[in-house]
Amino acid sequence: MDKFYCTKCFYLTSEDNPPEICPICNSPKEIFDPVVKNEKQFIPEYWNEHIEKKINEIHQRQIQAGANSSSFGLITDLHWAPNEKHSAAILEKVLTDCSVPFFFTGGDIVCGSGVCPASSLERELNEYTEAFKAIEHKCLMVAGNHDAAYSTLPVPNYYMESLTTDEMYEYYFRASAQYKNRVFGPDGTYCYADDKLHKMRYIALNTHIKWTDEIGENGLPVCDAFRTAGLMQEQLDWFANVALDVPSTDWTVVICTHEPVYTYYPNAAMALGIVDAFRRHKKYEGKNIDEKRPFYNAQISVDFTGRGGNFAVWVGGHTHADAAKYCDGMLSTATLNDSIHNAEGSPYKHVKGTDTEQAFDIFTVDKNAHKIYATRIGCGENREFEYEVF
Repeated sequence: MDKFYCTKCFYLTSEDNPPEICPICNSPKEIFDPVVKNEKQFIPEYWNEHIEKKINEIHQRQIQAGANSSSFGLITDLHWAPNEKHSAAILEKVLTDCSVPFFFTGGDIVCGSGVCPASSLERELNEYTEAFKAIEHKCLMVAGNHDAAYSTLPVPNYYMESLTTDEMYEYYFRASAQYKNRVFGPDGTYCYADDKLHKMRYIALNTHIKWTDEIGENGLPVCDAFRTAGLMQEQLDWFANVALDVPSTDWTVVICTHEPVYTYYPNAAMALGIVDAFRRHKKYEGKNIDEKRPFYNAQISVDFTGRGGNFAVWVGGHTHADAAKYCDGMLSTATLNDSIHNAEGSPYKHVKGTDTEQAFDIFTVDKNAHKIYATRIGCGENREFEYEVF
């Protein structure tokens, strides 16, 4: 028998049949669907025409942008158990045919069912890793709020337990360490990679670093990874002084976190201040004192006078919807989820057995025109943006 999941909240059954009422969102059993098995990766025939069309669109964007441009991919919120599981093969073909050097996984790889053992996360991660093995060397991993969170406790304590920092590194990030084309931060869960020919730097930050692995008197982690997001001092120091220390001022930076930076999680404003100084080639000093959450206390002083570079876009997911906002002139975007889940109010609907069942973007950055073209593969539409250069 297959396992079943709630199509509204992703609750995954522990038994081989759906409950009468979902214990997380109270939906009836009728909305439960069976989990898709992780079969050998292939591209279904009904995708072929769409893929060829999209590859041609990307090529045309690249030709239009010329040699002073670069392309990268973003696939986010895969939520593996309810995923239709064709995106790895499709993404491999698109990256290869369009000579795209890197892609971000924007977080929430696992189902995130709320009530499941830690072994469920490990199993899903192993399946994902096997599926994406052929393009692992191009992958810049980003952690999401679901990726460390699990619970063996009854509702309402779902998502209250978490993988430890060491477990997160082992399951999510260790595989990346074998590749020499990226530079990691101190804990190995955030990094940057360079497209040297096109003078592009791609930075993957981690908004879900646990500030402690301590277990409280109630038997639960003191740090609830599912409900905790922000940037702390060590990562901000690395971001300002290492990741943004580009070789010359004609380099352009792209950044990815799970949550779009416009959601303003703790110290997001400070990170944006650093980026603004980087692109305007000036000094920045920032300080945050958070009495209720002292682990987010941070202070930064960095001087990009005579150096720095250009900033194109800060990409993310999390919202299961397409969005774009400018934060003090800096572009922040969100990309539709790759899973079959349809968010309420979204104009786009994933339909199984069609070319809308998956969704990811190939961004092409035109450094001459200061424009960004996001070509959507699967569900959704292409998008275009502009960014400022100083």
